[in-house]
Amino acid sequence: MKRNGTEREYAYENAEKSGRAKKGTLGRFSAAAMLFALSAGLAALFHAFPETFFPAYRSFSIRILAVVSRLTGFVRIAVWDFILAILAVWFILSVVRMVRRRQPFLRWLSGLVLVLGIAAFWFVGAWGLNHYAPPLSETVGLDVRLYSEEELFRATEYILGEAARLADEVPRNEDGTLKAQDFYELAEIAGRSYERVPGIGEGGSTVPVKKLALYGPILVRTGSIGIFMPFTAESSVPADCAKEDLPYTMAHEVAHRMAIASEQEANFAAFLACEASEDVRFRYSGFFSAFTYCYNALSRIDPERARALLRDGSAEGLSLVRTDLGTRSDWYKQFEGPAEDLGNRVNDAYLKAFSQTGLSSYGAVVDYLIAWYLAL
Repeated sequence: MKRNGTEREYAYENAEKSGRAKKGTLGRFSAAAMLFALSAGLAALFHAFPETFFPAYRSFSIRILAVVSRLTGFVRIAVWDFILAILAVWFILSVVRMVRRRQPFLRWLSGLVLVLGIAAFWFVGAWGLNHYAPPLSETVGLDVRLYSEEELFRATEYILGEAARLADEVPRNEDGTLKAQDFYELAEIAGRSYERVPGIGEGGSTVPVKKLALYGPILVRTGSIGIFMPFTAESSVPADCAKEDLPYTMAHEVAHRMAIASEQEANFAAFLACEASEDVRFRYSGFFSAFTYCYNALSRIDPERARALLRDGSAEGLSLVRTDLGTRSDWYKQFEGPAEDLGNRVNDAYLKAFSQTGLSSYGAVVDYLIAWYLAL
């Protein structure tokens, strides 16, 4: 029996829809491939010729991040924290829908890959290329070189002395430990912390640092105490950050918003912001954190000399610094576990993807601190 015209028309329409669907799938894959290729091409170009694109690109990045941060700055908690949760739910529901409706897997995958391609292009184009910027030392006018052990020791001794001097000025409990401070008050100060640092963040946003409401506890367990999200331009810190670290960590994440992508340079920028602050809590946190970097570097070279510096010093307030070091260590022990190892590996891979030297690159901040000390 021959099919009637209606059946032929129905078959034709199905074939036409199928053809359009295949073209749409291919188009999404093609667009995603183009976006990934453009992202990789830009990274290669900026890596090869940074002097051609900087400081113009950094200025562009600061300003576009400032616009986005003002759009997401209407709440005091991180917007991206909730967006991430929504996206996770959407991903699960989209998989369930694909299976239930028996939709072609490639069509679903093409949509996912396109979204990832758009995200990669935004990440690289708006912020990620700052990984290839010239050294921050050129911006702030420091001559960074190789240093002797004696120069490291003298810088560590000086920074410890400053931390000890400030230790008695910060609010403390009767047992000598630091008092808990209002997160949002510190976040407000941190958002404006680079206004007093010449050469860094001109034209940047002064939106307060955000609190991580959902992802914060997970982040701390992965070994991190702060994160900058370029997609929403939010500098965010979990409430579980140790009191000793909190002001400095906030300033570190704001440094990323000022288009300083390198971790070690963001560490040094945070120190400069804290050192220039009018708030003693920031100044103490800055010198306290700087001391831990220098002390760890000195301990690798001469452990006994490092211990003696911390043990035998006579500076007023040194006992309070020792108290804070112990309290800080005890606080983070509760978060140690397998998740921290995984977090370190992921972070290490991210740094290497942008031609940094992995987690060992964090130690480079010591060179900046020695250079800063010698320039006093």
